[in-house]
Amino acid sequence: MSPILPRHESVPLTYMKWVPLYEKEKPFVYLSEVPKHSKDPRQSNFVFHSVQVPITDVRGQESNFSLDEHGFAYRQQRVGFDNFRDEEAIEREYLPQVADFIRAEVDGADEVEIFDWRMRRADYTPEEVDMNDKTVFLPTSGNVHVDQSPYQATQTLQRMRECLGDEKVDMYSRGRVRIINVWRPISGPVEDKPVTVCDGSTCKTSELITNDVIRSAGHGVREAWALLYGEQQKFYYLSSQTKDEPLMIKIFDSKRDIPATCSPHTSFRHTQIPPGVDPRRSIEVRAFVFTRPKMA
Repeated sequence: MSPILPRHESVPLTYMKWVPLYEKEKPFVYLSEVPKHSKDPRQSNFVFHSVQVPITDVRGQESNFSLDEHGFAYRQQRVGFDNFRDEEAIEREYLPQVADFIRAEVDGADEVEIFDWRMRRADYTPEEVDMNDKTVFLPTSGNVHVDQSPYQATQTLQRMRECLGDEKVDMYSRGRVRIINVWRPISGPVEDKPVTVCDGSTCKTSELITNDVIRSAGHGVREAWALLYGEQQKFYYLSSQTKDEPLMIKIFDSKRDIPATCSPHTSFRHTQIPPGVDPRRSIEVRAFVFTRPKMA
């Protein structure tokens, strides 16, 4: 088999656009229908714009990228599982393999706790997102973002007290806390709507804008980050990514004196899509990665 040659791209990416409105109110979006009792009928006050951005294909250079230096990492893992229509099977058989993968690939992963997972597909735009049914595919992401802000990460950690207990959460809070999203195609290789990741060391803090993502009933409000465009930002992706080539995307890191504490990301459409390719289908698993505090 001949090697896969790099396939660099230049495509429009969707960024949040700063407008004076955000000086008076926080950006927000409803993922489901706006409640009938709401005094504000708007689905969102997001303002976006597209910017043409070069995206470098890391094919053949995957090992050159790391979570601490860039905020993302491509690795190899073959999983013996393909029943992605069965929620119980996913949680019983697939998620433990993801946890083992993180322990093996992430330095200082003393404990791994998975707290969320979802699936996406490129050929699907639902009228309303049902966050209560995890076997329902979500559409691919449409703008450059980070799943959780640092504030939201600390709130999510506090909710882990129910499963970990106060003593463990208090102890791990004194050490290093990371949130990592393990993203994997479940069909492929991916030729339609791949994920592109931004080198977190090339983002300025001032370019990350907090916003409220209001989910369906019972799921409350999640604070995320949307990215403003900066010409120094560098984006990457892995062409023809297969299910054996998972991508780790860092969402949060309590260790701040490193080049990349997170990696903004989104999906994009190739400039040329081969005829007859299957639409992208993928699963993403979010996990806390805890490093015990050093003993004095």
